[in-house]
Amino acid sequence: MPYYGAISTDIKKSSSLWNNLPTWMFKAVQRTNNITEFVVNEMGHEGIKQDILPNSPEGDAYTILFTSKDQEKLKKHVLNVAHALQQSYKKGREQGILKASDEEINNNVKTVSKGNPSLISAKSAAIRLTEFFHGIYVRVGVAFSNEAPIKYSYNIRAYDEMDYDEKTLESFRGGVIDDSERAEANASKYKNAISVTQKGGPILTVETTDDNSAYDIEGEQITDLAVTESVYGKNSLSAKATKGAMMFIHFHFSLSDVKDPHLYKAMQDEFNDVHRETLDFFRNQFPNKTHLVKVKRSADAMIYITDEVSKSTLWNRSLELCSRLPSGSSIGICFTEQKPSDQWKAALQKTQPVGLGTIKYKYDYFGKCVNLAARMCHHSWSYEKGGLFKTLENNHACRVAMCSADNTASDGWTGWTQKPAVPSSKYDTPLEIEDIPMSSLNAGGSERIRVISAHVTFGDVIHIGDTVEFSSRTLKKQVSGTVVRLFPLKARIELENGERQTRYLSKITKIKQDDLDPLVDVIKKTSIKAAGGFKSIKF
Repeated sequence: MPYYGAISTDIKKSSSLWNNLPTWMFKAVQRTNNITEFVVNEMGHEGIKQDILPNSPEGDAYTILFTSKDQEKLKKHVLNVAHALQQSYKKGREQGILKASDEEINNNVKTVSKGNPSLISAKSAAIRLTEFFHGIYVRVGVAFSNEAPIKYSYNIRAYDEMDYDEKTLESFRGGVIDDSERAEANASKYKNAISVTQKGGPILTVETTDDNSAYDIEGEQITDLAVTESVYGKNSLSAKATKGAMMFIHFHFSLSDVKDPHLYKAMQDEFNDVHRETLDFFRNQFPNKTHLVKVKRSADAMIYITDEVSKSTLWNRSLELCSRLPSGSSIGICFTEQKPSDQWKAALQKTQPVGLGTIKYKYDYFGKCVNLAARMCHHSWSYEKGGLFKTLENNHACRVAMCSADNTASDGWTGWTQKPAVPSSKYDTPLEIEDIPMSSLNAGGSERIRVISAHVTFGDVIHIGDTVEFSSRTLKKQVSGTVVRLFPLKARIELENGERQTRYLSKITKIKQDDLDPLVDVIKKTSIKAAGGFKSIKF
């Protein structure tokens, strides 16, 4: 019987690092990723299968799955790898590999502060005061389980410039993966310790030492080899500034991590159908302008929409989609319309592995847009207004939230100056417009960012057997039929002539029937013959 272990890593306060030190952060993330992959790949162990999940790195986060039939050997090895990673990051900071110098801080702050001397001085000083605002500190979470995680596959229908249409990847979610993320997210120490748990168990903090991080390779320690220039200095990513919108879509599945084997296929079908139909929805709305970046380890989708799509149209279509997703799902959007000649001033950078030919599909995105889109999707927020009152929580369930990475006060962004409820507005309502402190989004900084948000759910719920109508382009008229099958976002409709068509739920309308007559009136009109019983009831 196999046992499972997982390691999840994530850089602490990466949003603040990207916002304040973008040039240095791009270099630092490459170095961190190079060190992570070197340690994991070099620390093999006979009898233990280990896989870096294909959606790694998620920006700067990794998930590694381990499998073995020997429980004790598995635990010892996984803990050794986790400690070796943490010790390597620590040595990287000590050697200045994963820590920004004063010169690098000043140069980066000049870029993001538009050369304002007083702002540069104040911001540089503030960054130096907090260690994780100018250095790479990584939360490392570890988990173990005797239950297999859920295996899934997803299809990346790649970018227009790719030389093939489809690429299928296999990954894992749930179970030990979720527990390792829980340990990582709740890591109380991040300098020289790891967090460890197992299903249903508490999160334990284990200090990293020279002994528990030791792993010998031909007489040299893995932690010393990991911080040599031949490892960390590899140029593993190319980047270019781009415009457009990043979307994070969180799916709150009705079935998740179920133990009943009879529901296992239903759970997989729900996952696959919702993901596929979500991508199809946007591809149909925005042909050749929608690109799936990845299905994240949390099973969320990350999608890039080109800048050819207007923001109001993206907003309105996202409301349509969110209302049809499983209840509790949410969508977060952040866009940028700026693509300066200096790519490090850009809020969005498209990245691609260098020299890895076989994984051309592996595009990723870095920058402020990505971080803010994730917060629009996953964060609930509440904040104080001048010490007078505190807003009620804007919960992320059933919500679409959108912001612009260009809209901080220092950038001079002036969009959405009033609540767009006037008839000329291109934005669907109801909605809220809020100027939210970046700190309330855990995105660092004292500035406020303008956010448009709305909570939406099903309007007229459609069931199998309902009579519906929709507009037929071929017949150029309204067509009616009966719903014979439902999908997450679509319905199969049987027309009066027996033909069957599939339509998006957002494109069909339920035909209202007359209300039933009051039952008391019907009863008054009935007569019952004593001898006949119910067979003699007349209406």
